[in-house]
Amino acid sequence: MSMWYGELPERWEAHKLKTLVNDINSKANPEDGFYIGMENISSWSARFIETGLKTDGDGKEFKKGDILFGKLRPYLAKVYMPSKDGICSGEFLVFRGYKGNLSFLKYQLLTYEFIMFVNASTYGAKMPRANWQFIGNCVMPLPPRDEQDQIVRYLDWKVSRINKLINIKRRQIELFDEQKQGAINHVVTNEKRITTRIGHLYTSILGKMLATQPNSKQDSYEKYLCAKDVHFDGIDITSTKEMWFSPDEKRQYKVKNGDLLVVEGGAGAGGSYIFNFDVKESYYVQNSIQIIRSKGQSTNQFLYYYLFSLVKQGYIDYICEKATIPHFTKERLLNTPVPVINRSEQEKIITYLDQQCKRIDRIVFNLNNEIALFTEYRTRLISDVVTGKLDVRGVIVPEYEAVEESASDGDEAANGDAGENSDDV
Repeated sequence: MSMWYGELPERWEAHKLKTLVNDINSKANPEDGFYIGMENISSWSARFIETGLKTDGDGKEFKKGDILFGKLRPYLAKVYMPSKDGICSGEFLVFRGYKGNLSFLKYQLLTYEFIMFVNASTYGAKMPRANWQFIGNCVMPLPPRDEQDQIVRYLDWKVSRINKLINIKRRQIELFDEQKQGAINHVVTNEKRITTRIGHLYTSILGKMLATQPNSKQDSYEKYLCAKDVHFDGIDITSTKEMWFSPDEKRQYKVKNGDLLVVEGGAGAGGSYIFNFDVKESYYVQNSIQIIRSKGQSTNQFLYYYLFSLVKQGYIDYICEKATIPHFTKERLLNTPVPVINRSEQEKIITYLDQQCKRIDRIVFNLNNEIALFTEYRTRLISDVVTGKLDVRGVIVPEYEAVEESASDGDEAANGDAGENSDDV
C-alpha cells in the first residue's frame, strides 16, 4: 500500500484514494465554457489566477464540488476546488464524489509529504507526470466527519492568519523595491543631461548559438550562462549548462570579471548584472546573453543602474514589442540613449546608489527570510493537522476574515512552467 503519512491516531481510518473519489475523464472542448489551465492555479495555495490565456487543445469537464489535481510536474502542487462548472486542461486529474469534507481533502492533497510522494512516481524527464494508477492507490488518512470539519475550521483560521502576515511582508518588500527604484531613477535619468547612444560608450558581444555536437577535435565541452542565470539581483552559476566551444569561440565568448552581462531575450530581457566571481572555472555565454564592456569613457556599474531604471520604467517592454517574446537585441541595446556623465561623477553616483541599494537589499533579504519561515510553518502545520500528529479537536476557533494568498505565488509557478518549457531563453 502506498503510504506517505506515518502513524495515525487509533480513531482514524485509512483508505486508498480511489475508494474515496472517482477519477473523471469526461472530454470537452475548452471553447465551450469557463476554462482552467495549469497556469491559472497558484502553487501550494489552491488559488485561481486570471490570466486570459486559452487553449485549443482537448479539455476535461469538471463540476462544482470536484477537486482538480495537477499531474504535470506535481511538485508545483496545483490543487483547486472550483466554485462553478467548467472545463480544465487535460493535465489535471478531476476527483469527484468525496463523501467527507472536501476542504479536508484539499489540505491533504497540498501536504508537502503527499506532493513529494506523488512526485517521486513521475515519468518523463522534461515533462514529468504522475498518473491516476499510482495516485489512486495512495492511502489517505480519514478521521471521523466531525473531526474533519474541526480540522478544516482550524486550518482555515490559522492559514488565514499566516497568509495575512505573509501578505504584509510582501507589501513591505514592494514598498522597499519602489524606494530602490525611485532612488536609482532620480539619479541616473536626469532629463537635463546630454545623451548619446550606448554604442558610443560600450561594446557588445552576443553569445553563441547552442551547439549539441563538436565541429572538430579541438572543441571542448564548457559551462555557459544563459537568460535564466542573469538577473538584476545577481548571477547564478550553480546550475549552468554546458555546450561545445571551439578554441576561437572560447576566446570570443569567455566572460571576464567586471563584464556586464545583459539578457537579450525572454521575460527577463534587459536584466543585467556584473560578473565578479573568484572561481577557477571559465564561463562563456549563449546567445540569450550579451557581454557589455566599456570603451573607457564610462563604467559598467553605471550602465547596470541605468538599465535597471529603464527596465523598471517599461522602456525595454516598449521597444521590444512584448506582445511576442521580447528581444533586447544587440542593435536595440547599442542604439539606446544614455546620459553623458564623466567618470568622476559616475563614481559618486555609484557610491551613493551602492550604499542605498545595499541597505534596502538587506532589509528585503530579511523580509524574504521571514516569509520563508512563515511559509515553512504553514506547510508543517497543515501536514501535522491533516495526518493526526496535532490534535485540534478541543481548539476554539474564533471568528475571522479569510485572507487570500498574494498572486505572486501563482505568478512564480506560471513562470516556472514557462522556464522549463524553454531551454535557455
